[in-house]
Amino acid sequence: MPGTLRVSLPRFASNLARSSTPKITLYDVGPTHFGEMGMSPFARGIRFALNYKSLPYAIHEVTLPTIEPTAKALGASPTPSFLARNQPRYTVPFIHDPSTGRVLSDSLRIASYLDETYPDRPLIVPPEKETRIGQFCDSVSSITAPLIPIIMPFTISQWMSSEMQKTFPAGAGVCKLTPEEQDEVWESVVAGFRGLMNEYDIKAIGDNQSAPWVMRGRDPSWADMLLTGFFWWIRAVFFDSKGWKEIEQLGGGRVGSIIEDTLEVCGPRLEQ
Repeated sequence: MPGTLRVSLPRFASNLARSSTPKITLYDVGPTHFGEMGMSPFARGIRFALNYKSLPYAIHEVTLPTIEPTAKALGASPTPSFLARNQPRYTVPFIHDPSTGRVLSDSLRIASYLDETYPDRPLIVPPEKETRIGQFCDSVSSITAPLIPIIMPFTISQWMSSEMQKTFPAGAGVCKLTPEEQDEVWESVVAGFRGLMNEYDIKAIGDNQSAPWVMRGRDPSWADMLLTGFFWWIRAVFFDSKGWKEIEQLGGGRVGSIIEDTLEVCGPRLEQ
């Protein structure tokens, strides 16, 4: 069953640094009951990136039916992964940067764009690690995918505003899987993240004091931000579940601390 979120939510949108730089608009699905966090873990990662780079931004919430017309009106491209399968589909996040006039979709492309356009800010997709970061993020998305039929119904029923719930098909807030099937999904997700932790040698923080982040660097990368976007969501909805507690303890407990580490480093800087 879903748990109660027990972390203090940084007030991202209202506490950004004062700057003469025009605000980047980040599009996310909402409103939700996640405080100022929207629905998309990918958009959540971009929020962490913008905070880390101290770039001023504003959030524009869209509902599922308005994602595509909003993206098309801005000139955003369909999400590349769907376009590659010849199934054009628009998803969040996408951004509009008034400083350059650019409109971009796809979280990794947005993260890379922020580095290219604002190279004086901390890099989150270092060129020498771009391929590895992309592979890691693809793995995170693939591992989490089987959990969607479980986490989405709880998210819709417990965390969505009544206005948002109306934009989903009838019954979308009810999990269709049996308890046994849910257990099997959790087992596969835990096993997937265990393998990922081993592949990237993500250990307890004491074993990696000089390079505590996913890519073994001294600074966080897009890999940490996206991973935290997913983990934050899973923990918010399933804080007390056996599955989350198993994930949290992976890597000698390192997985559980990634959220706090990323929030601490990627939180707001100065009041706007």
